Amino acid sequence: MTMGPLDDLLLRAVSQLPRIQQDDARAERTRARCHRKLQLRLQAARRRESTRRRLELVLIAGFSLVYLTALLENVLHWNGAL
Repeated sequence: MTMGPLDDLLLRAVSQLPRIQQDDARAERTRARCHRKLQLRLQAARRRESTRRRLELVLIAGFSLVYLTALLENVLHWNGAL
């Protein structure tokens, strides 16, 4: 890639920009805000996981109940009780 006159002008303009001074207080506030957001996301993910597990248990229990009811009905039918 070759550099043209526009690239030279851009580089000169960028080199004249003032340097950014590090602001430790701002960096700490940003870090704290990020940690809070990450913590909230983690808590939300845990709640979703907990809800999902409860739903799975309810579904498994429901299907098991239907299966056992059908099994009991078949056993009683075969033995002539129904």
